[in-house]
Amino acid sequence: MMVTTTDLDLYRYDVAFSFAGTERNLAAELARITLSEGYRVFYDEHAAHSLWGEDLPDRFAEIYRKLARFCVIFVSRNYINGAWTRHELRSAITRSVEERGRAYILPIQVDHVELPGLAPTIGYLSLKRFSIDQIAEQLAMKLNEDR
Repeated sequence: MMVTTTDLDLYRYDVAFSFAGTERNLAAELARITLSEGYRVFYDEHAAHSLWGEDLPDRFAEIYRKLARFCVIFVSRNYINGAWTRHELRSAITRSVEERGRAYILPIQVDHVELPGLAPTIGYLSLKRFSIDQIAEQLAMKLNEDR
């Protein structure tokens, strides 16, 4: 399904990043590169002012389910075990089901673990094979496909 300009206007973010605290530096670097390319990014440190005073479970559910064109998830053991990341993942998977086959979740493999609820047939990019700069290039191509 090709996304139209009108469809793009529905999203506040081109990409939302979901990660465990142990992957914050990786996510920060990918967010920085993506922002420098002119894309709208949800990365919690950039959005701290807009989250202040918000009901975070409700706000995160809205962001990861409705407000982003894509969700990049840094998949690690710590991600799977985190309370906040499980909440973000549930919202992203709900969105993925609603998309009916259109790629929404873009997983980056940090550790060799399966992401609960995500089909093992989904294509991953691995940090063992690709650098953050190379992943940023792939993300830019994915974001440009829909423009």
